[in-house]
Amino acid sequence: MRKSSVVTHVPIIDRWDPIGLVSIDPEHDHYRFEINEIINLLQSNYSTPEELAKHVESIFIEYFDDEIYNRPFAEYLNVARILEIIKQFLQGIPYQKVVTIYLKKRLTVLQEHY
Repeated sequence: MRKSSVVTHVPIIDRWDPIGLVSIDPEHDHYRFEINEIINLLQSNYSTPEELAKHVESIFIEYFDDEIYNRPFAEYLNVARILEIIKQFLQGIPYQKVVTIYLKKRLTVLQEHY
């Protein structure tokens, strides 16, 4: 997967907004550290969406503590499946197209908040 695909995953995590931070301040990049770890994870080898979901869960628990962050595993699995589909889709898309997709999705997220 190309490094440029990093930007495309931001809206997905923002829309999920597992901690509720984006709804408080949509202009701030609240999940950048978690997203970077998820991108690294997507570039590694994992065998199933369930395995990816467990890793995503551990990333958020690491950053937000399991007392604050407690989500059903089904949410992680849904996000993992979406990330996997996007990963497969992006493998053949040039950088400029990825940036365009990101900007359109980001604009939609901002419009929904105003």
